[in-house]
Amino acid sequence: SGFKKSIGRAGTSIKQKVGSVEASNDPDFNEQEERFKILEKKAERLYKESDGYLASVETMTESQRKLAENMTALMDGGQSAHSYQSAYRHAAEYIDEKVRADFESAYRQTVIESISRYCSYIPEFNKGITQRKHRLQDFDKIKAQWKKAYEKQNIEPQIFEKVDSDATYAEQVYNNINTALIREIPKLINARIDVLDPSFEAFIKSQHDFFGQSSEQMDRVQTYLPPRTNDDDRALDNSIRDILERVRGLSICSLSA
Repeated sequence: SGFKKSIGRAGTSIKQKVGSVEASNDPDFNEQEERFKILEKKAERLYKESDGYLASVETMTESQRKLAENMTALMDGGQSAHSYQSAYRHAAEYIDEKVRADFESAYRQTVIESISRYCSYIPEFNKGITQRKHRLQDFDKIKAQWKKAYEKQNIEPQIFEKVDSDATYAEQVYNNINTALIREIPKLINARIDVLDPSFEAFIKSQHDFFGQSSEQMDRVQTYLPPRTNDDDRALDNSIRDILERVRGLSICSLSA
């Protein structure tokens, strides 16, 4: 059963650590496994960051819309309501509801899904690596038994034939998966170029479209703003400071002084 095999492999692992069972080593596989582990870390980080970027864009446009709504609400009833305030609120709503939605759809389809599909193959290779480890432990165990039987005097021929047959089968099973991994891991690594190049191009295009459409909305708001010079900005700053000083001078504000 699977449980008995797990116990047996655990015992083989302990014997290998103490040196009573020789542990096989394949430098070619070790090299490919190291490359795979590096790829795995980078791919997982890429998927996490690409998904996080989408969440950041959503947070940004939602925060912009809420800011516009709250600023407009605060100005309700004021004596100096301007058309650009309403224009900005409508632009922020359009960006959050329409521009971002278009960006999210394109981004998910051309970037997230492509990266996700590529990353979905990584667990399958991890399963293969685990299976190889188990098959290698089985092979090392039967190989030790074969060596012991070979060195034993007066062993019955049928017993040695059984051990020899088991060793040949275990070696074949191990070699099959070991060879497959050595051959397939480089293909997985090289495939990243074919997947990520189009995804990166799609990311740039979708980002360009998103910021381009957002900029168009802000340009329309700009038309409602009166032309300003540096002197106008300085005058505005002075005016704001004067008003805040007057607010500070209100009797209620002096209670906490």
